[in-house]
Parts: sequence; C-alpha cells; structure tokens
Amino acid sequence: GNKKTGGAGSYVSKMVSHNLRSKAPLVQEFVGKIKFELPDVQDLLLTHKQSGASDYFDVACDFIKKKRSHPSHWTSWIPDKTQCNAQFGLYNEETQQFVQNRDDPSNLICLACPSGHYSAELQDGLGRGSTFVCRGCPAGTSQPSGASLACDPCPQGEYQDEEATSSCKRCEVGTYQNERGQSSCTSCPRRTTTLGFGSKSLSDCGCTEGKINTGPEIGQQGSKED
Repeated sequence: GNKKTGGAGSYVSKMVSHNLRSKAPLVQEFVGKIKFELPDVQDLLLTHKQSGASDYFDVACDFIKKKRSHPSHWTSWIPDKTQCNAQFGLYNEETQQFVQNRDDPSNLICLACPSGHYSAELQDGLGRGSTFVCRGCPAGTSQPSGASLACDPCPQGEYQDEEATSSCKRCEVGTYQNERGQSSCTSCPRRTTTLGFGSKSLSDCGCTEGKINTGPEIGQQGSKED
C-alpha cells in the first residue's frame, strides 16, 4: 500500500477497514472529506506545543471553535445523512418507515434495506448528488437477504403474487410453472392433476385417481374410468 515517512519519533498512521463503507458509511464519508491545508497543520502543531496539552483532543476542539467564524472550512466535512450508499435506503426515524424521496430531509437517515426489498439509486435533482431508497420486490420475485441490490426471480415450480416478500410460493397441487419470475401457476388440463406441490412442467400433470389417459399426448387429455 501507500507508504508515508516522517521524522524520528513522529507518529504516522492510516485508517484501514475492508468493509468500513458498509459497516459505518457516515464515518467513511466523514474521513474521506477531511482536508487540512499546510497552514492549518502548522497552526495545530504550534497550538499543541504552546498549550502543553497531553493529547490532541482539546487542541482539535479549539481549532474547530476558532473556525466557527468560517464554518465553510469544516462544515463541508459533515456527512449528509440522506446521502445513502448502495444496500441502504432512506428511513424516517420518527415514522419508522422507509421513504422514497428526501423532499423533507427531517428525521431521515440511511438504513440497510430489509429482506423482501432491494436498494435502488435515486437521482432527485436536489443538488446533493444521488442517494438510494429501498423498494419492495415486485410480484414474481423475492429476496431473502437484507441489504440487497436486486430481487431474485422465482424459480420454476414456484410463484409469488405479492410484493415485498422474502420467499416464493410453491405451485399448488393441480398446477405447474415452467418459467422463472412468474406471479401465478398454470392449471393442469381438465381431469388431470399433479402428484404434489412445486411442479415444473406440463408433463407433471397426469390423470386423476381412477382414470386413464386416452388422449394422444398431454394437453389433449381424453380420460375414462378404469
């Protein structure tokens, strides 16, 4: 990685985290915005030396207080709580509901999207860049995991007729589904049924109990009593 050098006795450190962006996005954004010009650094070091302080905390606080008359110097470091990253969405702490815009930023924070939802980018033209919102998975899909970027289509033999769900439903007895991402199952031809749930093909449909198939192929059933 990047290497830094300093004089003997100087403490040089680097903040490193492989998942800081997902675990603490506000911290990551804050650290990324911090910017000190050389005069600021020299002023901090001189203040620390002259004050005889044992640590830099009080010196840093004094620095911020001095800059109150020029807040643009450090207020730009403060993260925008409505600037959500992918996998997160806008959440109103007062109503305890996910929201779809930040027209009123009051009480808004970023929260990981729950299962049954996905994180979608929002370009709202408010001059604050893009953000993300949590949207429910559409019918025919589901998402069992939280903090997801997309929903999974229901597999063959399953369907989902509701939105914002964490799982799909198996096709009922007498129905089948041979395609992915569907919101319903197809009924078997007249007088036929399936042996169980989750059938994936028309060929899974067979005669009901007590009948035999007299048609040339499945789909053209002509059954009669045994």
